[in-house]
Amino acid sequence: ESARRFAPLAAHAAAAARRYGITEARATAVYTTLRQRGLLCDGPTLLAEAVRTPTAPAPPPLLAIRTWHRSVELERLLASLLDDEARHGVTRRYVVIDDGTERAHTDRAEALTRDFAARTRADVHYLGPPQRAAVRAAIDPGTDDAGRQALAELVDPAFPTGYTGARSWNLAVLAALGGTVSVLDDD
Repeated sequence: ESARRFAPLAAHAAAAARRYGITEARATAVYTTLRQRGLLCDGPTLLAEAVRTPTAPAPPPLLAIRTWHRSVELERLLASLLDDEARHGVTRRYVVIDDGTERAHTDRAEALTRDFAARTRADVHYLGPPQRAAVRAAIDPGTDDAGRQALAELVDPAFPTGYTGARSWNLAVLAALGGTVSVLDDD
């Protein structure tokens, strides 16, 4: 507890001496022993270790697009993103998350997404009702009833609660795979 912030050893020893009613020499000896056992380290040692430890590269940023029965707006947004790619030479990952409940709308959104995927250099995915069910099914094995219930509350748009885009946003965070994510509405 007394060594949870970065400070020179002498400062830690002085604080521990006051807090625990021991001499600074005794506190210094305790901290030195803890450091020798690898239970404490100083700032430069900690930072040097962090620099030496390779980390997996973060995935490219994800642009999640939430849509709901607005194919004209989705088409306009996807055209704008293509124009942006061409103008700025950027490539992103995209996921179109369809909250639609009517087949005609979800079919149109899926077709627009397929057309967009064919025209971009980016990685593009569509998550309509069947794909969202497949995501849940992939996560469900080995999950108990409470876990399945929690998962439904997080990602299933049919789960009986007030309707918001929150479940789509949760899917976007999952799809980001630990990288950065931006969420756009189709309008």
